[in-house]
Amino acid sequence: MPIRNIFYFTALQLLFVFNTYANTSCELANDLVKHANELHDKNALAQDQRSLLLEAIHLCPENADAHNNLANLFGAEGNFNLAVQHFKQVLHIAPLMKEALFGLGKAYYDQRQFPLSLQAYTKLCPLNFNSQKDNDHVFQKIQQLLSNERYRVPKQDEVLSVDSLKLLYSRTQHEALRDQVARCGIKATVIPTAMVLFKNIIYDPRANGFTLSAKQQLATLAETLAELKPRKVEIHSYYYKNKAPGHVKAELEKYNLPGNPTIKIKPVRLGRFLPGAYLQRIDITLMW
Repeated sequence: MPIRNIFYFTALQLLFVFNTYANTSCELANDLVKHANELHDKNALAQDQRSLLLEAIHLCPENADAHNNLANLFGAEGNFNLAVQHFKQVLHIAPLMKEALFGLGKAYYDQRQFPLSLQAYTKLCPLNFNSQKDNDHVFQKIQQLLSNERYRVPKQDEVLSVDSLKLLYSRTQHEALRDQVARCGIKATVIPTAMVLFKNIIYDPRANGFTLSAKQQLATLAETLAELKPRKVEIHSYYYKNKAPGHVKAELEKYNLPGNPTIKIKPVRLGRFLPGAYLQRIDITLMW
């Protein structure tokens, strides 16, 4: 037999063996997922379920059910970072898997990353669940996030991640989010301007500095600005006695942001009587 034919025949054999192994591995992985589900139904230890699901993923990395069930286990344990990681892996394999989008929205909500939670939940609107209860739950969460613009108002001790800030500040991402909300048919307005209403950036004059969550938020904000490279950063000041905007400006200037964006404080007049909600609020807008 010619050497070329020998090589060709050997390659076919190897391919057959590989495909057979892959099919066998994924079939075994499916069995492990089923066994883990049985343990879950029997209220077995989460550790035992997790071991089976990890082995299933090792055997068949593209097993979406294994990733999804493992993400749910991590979420139930409060390990939201790993839950998000595995839900994302599911959606990489099966982008329209409703259970994963639902779980991702919940995990981000529990992390207080409300922009990302809103994004995940609104992707579910065109995908109806079989259960009306689940559909109602999704719409309820979306309405909660849109109520009083909660999705873009981080409160004290909450810190929006870079991904959350990019979703709100990036024009393309924010427009996509607006479109998703519109497709949900909910009568609510997602503000078109790139603005975040920071209630967590608090400057304490008595301590002569920012609170811990404020420092963390300013750090992630600076990282976001470095990636997006806006032309101008406007810090809105609603209360003339509030010294925080000046300190925010000084803090951001320390980062020597790429592109050297102009950072300005913009006074905003709201009339003679100022609502208390504005006294401890820093609104930051990006201009392009």
